Amino acid sequence: EGTIDEDACYYYVDDALRNTKYGFFMYSIDKRYAVIRPDYVLLTPENLWYPFAGVLPYGAKRDAQEKHYIRFSLTVQTADNLTALSQGSVTQIKPGQFTFKPEVSLPQISLVIGNYHRSSVTADSIEYSLYVLEGHDYYSEFFSEIQGDIPTEISNARWNFELRTGLGYPFRRFALIETPIQFYAHPKLLTSNVEYVQPEQIYLPEKGVLLEGADISTISRVEGQQMPGGGRGGGRGRMMTNESIKQNIFRRFIDTTFLGGAGRSFMMRFREESQQGLSSYLSMLKLESTINTGLYSAFPMYYNHTFHFSSEQWSLFNTAVEYYLLGSLGNSGVAQRFIEGLTNQELASFALSKHSLADIIENPPPGVELPAILEQKCAYLFQIFEYEIGMESFGTILKDYLTTHSYSDHTVDEFLSEINKQSDADLKSRFDEWLYQNSLPSYVLSDQECYEIIQGEQVRYQVLFTIHNREDVDGLLKLRFSSSGRDLGGRFGRGGGGGAFGATEERTILVKGGDFKKVGIVLDSQPISMTVNTLLSQNLPSELTTTFQNIERNENAEPIEGDVPLDFSLLNQFTGTVIIDNENPGFTAFSQSSETEGFLMKYLTDASRTEYEYIPLNLNEPPQTWKKAIGLTYFGESIYSVHFKSSGKGIDYAAWTAELDIDGEYDIYFYTSDMRSLGRGMGRGGQGGGMQQFGGGQIVQQRGMGSPGGMQPQAGGAIGGQGSRGERQPQAGSGTQQTQPRGILDRLRNFRGRQTPIQDFHFTVHHTSGIERVKFDAGNAEPGWNLLGTFFFTQGKAVVELSDQSDGRIIYADALKWVIRK
Repeated sequence: EGTIDEDACYYYVDDALRNTKYGFFMYSIDKRYAVIRPDYVLLTPENLWYPFAGVLPYGAKRDAQEKHYIRFSLTVQTADNLTALSQGSVTQIKPGQFTFKPEVSLPQISLVIGNYHRSSVTADSIEYSLYVLEGHDYYSEFFSEIQGDIPTEISNARWNFELRTGLGYPFRRFALIETPIQFYAHPKLLTSNVEYVQPEQIYLPEKGVLLEGADISTISRVEGQQMPGGGRGGGRGRMMTNESIKQNIFRRFIDTTFLGGAGRSFMMRFREESQQGLSSYLSMLKLESTINTGLYSAFPMYYNHTFHFSSEQWSLFNTAVEYYLLGSLGNSGVAQRFIEGLTNQELASFALSKHSLADIIENPPPGVELPAILEQKCAYLFQIFEYEIGMESFGTILKDYLTTHSYSDHTVDEFLSEINKQSDADLKSRFDEWLYQNSLPSYVLSDQECYEIIQGEQVRYQVLFTIHNREDVDGLLKLRFSSSGRDLGGRFGRGGGGGAFGATEERTILVKGGDFKKVGIVLDSQPISMTVNTLLSQNLPSELTTTFQNIERNENAEPIEGDVPLDFSLLNQFTGTVIIDNENPGFTAFSQSSETEGFLMKYLTDASRTEYEYIPLNLNEPPQTWKKAIGLTYFGESIYSVHFKSSGKGIDYAAWTAELDIDGEYDIYFYTSDMRSLGRGMGRGGQGGGMQQFGGGQIVQQRGMGSPGGMQPQAGGAIGGQGSRGERQPQAGSGTQQTQPRGILDRLRNFRGRQTPIQDFHFTVHHTSGIERVKFDAGNAEPGWNLLGTFFFTQGKAVVELSDQSDGRIIYADALKWVIRK
């Protein structure tokens, strides 16, 4: 009896979000937060349907407040034909009367009453139950052939999940409960947990209509299964039986629906709620076909409903622990879906380079997706802790603490005191920096090399690179070395699993604010590549990959393991070379026209959608105004980017303005970007390794060579060779750069059988004697520095302009270089 005032639920969600579309394809569904009918009841803690212990959570820091774990008993009286479902051991006193008594303290209670059909199995002393509404069993016949295998499948799936998280399932029961399709749960601000997941229970949408993995009819057809009968090829000449196909379908449903991380769909629902009307529908079709996968993750049972950290001072610590654990399920890192040309890690870095995390939570800037930032920032906090304490040590301390302090709330100070018993690291100061710091490091990586050394009687491999942090704030770099060997693992690193190149090893290094140093790492097995993840930094892209080729032996080299400080004077040696990159103040891009959209697209898309500074490079439909794309094939120092637009009538242009200190003749080079990467790509290795380009900034000097701290000439920063005006020069100044097969260039020039997207570029050089126009064949130019011509300049400003006039579809502007002739 009674009613629930649903307006009181999710009080922190405004009317605009409450009214966003909920449904799939052309179907729109009403949102309900609670149900009370004579034949059905659905109540969650959000409905405030039972007395709470202590003070109700409130405000933006609700997750930081103490969470009360309680023991209770619940008695339910309902109609004889209905089943009541809640937490704990259940006793049915008589038809329609149930008593529930949990064995452990719980943070919350839920209640469902309906005409349910129950099926259950027991595996590893845990009772797994499925409750579906009468008449909604569409799956039993399909899976009847593997009925006896289901306990084993469930046990194996749970074991794999717990192996990744390092946590054990904390309850004696696990129930999946079908609920009306109208039941809806909004995401909460500082946690990935939603009301679909309760202690011991997960609420599933009616007939699984919002779960792609529950559509067994469609999936079985995709698998080649004809219901019933038939088989299909299983690869390598093997045939898959009906039983094997059904086992695969069952495993996929379990893994993708319940045993993935909650963070991905937590973010997708935030994004879905931020859009309106038809634009939300289009977003669902374009971005993600399984937007609800993960909202039903079992992860909250392992952490949110079992443990909690509270602290007024360290208000985000509990959130940080949650996202740290979610990272073990594969949610963190840069290898995620690109969003408008940037990864989630890069989007978070972009926001955090201007605002502290505390400021973003208090007043989120327009276009900032808080869940994505929380995921990256929280993962970074524990990467700091892992560096300070040791990766294995910190993970062990945390998970041991969670295991031995379950079913209760604990303060952050208690946990930090436990850490201090085993380490003298000052984690509190690190937390303050993490929360309130409003700037990020900016790294310049150069001089990557690898050579073979002899240490004792063992052949080992020395990797060296130079790193310069141009900002005053500290930062971490994660290094990943890939090898074709199987025993990769230096003395101070830790081996990893196989990847695209086989075995891997990871290292984490600290780069303090203003550091300029050489880093040496000695490996036992020959590396194929080194990937540097700059984590939260101003670098774009945030991952830089160097490949190592033609590694030679250095008989006289002494091994270098660790950091070697370098002389800052090496950064200031003048050689008469000036480079203006498209990210430098000396670069401007002018667009007189504006982007236009058809009426239908304007109507269907959200007018308030965020315009990102960097977008994906599209050779088919380039923008009408200058935009930026990022990728390692472009020139850059810490940001590897290029300006690009569709060709025009010569009205729009880009300009490079350099300050020259010496009168004289200068060779002018244009950096030809490798558009074959379509915006993002890996660097190409050379003799001993190296990326395609490094260096940048207005004044780029040739660094000292041969000395222990000297920096080697680098692609993108070295002085170019001779060449005639407007003609392509073979890899001028590109050092060890490796070229791609000519066949790829030929395919680009015949881009899908249509007009070549990149053809002639028209430059205007303003020099001492006047103005000269240069036509440059960009379509046939090799990637790297290409000579435009030689001109005389007097001291002062020197300007070169690039018109948008071209016979091709696209124009791009990267870096320009002036090199004085001596």
